[in-house]
Amino acid sequence: MRNPAICTLIFMISAILTSCLKENVNTAGPSSSVNTAEPSSSLTGSNWTVVNEATSESAGASAPATSSNYIGKAGDYFNFTTYGKLYWSINGQNDTATYLISGDTIKFKSAYIDGRTNMVDSAYYPIYTINNLTNHTCTLFNSMIIFGENGAGGPVLTTINLKK
Repeated sequence: MRNPAICTLIFMISAILTSCLKENVNTAGPSSSVNTAEPSSSLTGSNWTVVNEATSESAGASAPATSSNYIGKAGDYFNFTTYGKLYWSINGQNDTATYLISGDTIKFKSAYIDGRTNMVDSAYYPIYTINNLTNHTCTLFNSMIIFGENGAGGPVLTTINLKK
């Protein structure tokens, strides 16, 4: 007869090992995990310059609608790397994100603390819809709802036009 504690331990170890999430690692890029979805080849691997970024916010109950159209300057760019990192700079503001492309949607990976388990977790969330993608032009569209104080806020629509 086998020891029940050893059998339980073996079962638990095998369950843990088979349930682990594994991501592909690309040795050609920085040593980090990358997404398993292959980014669109016409979007990745080169710098895109920012033509403009148009933003409009709908009026809330007590605030007027606003809109802006930032015209891209030298040094404004989006760089979709082949290893799943996006680097961008708009009007001197730089940022980086881990991304994947699913159909016509660009998703960013964001890490957060799970309040129930107090463990770091992460998931990909849709950020941009890709429109008019050619070898030399691309339009990114984002729509989100922002809730402000005293009835202000509402849908915020952002369109970013890029070119090579």
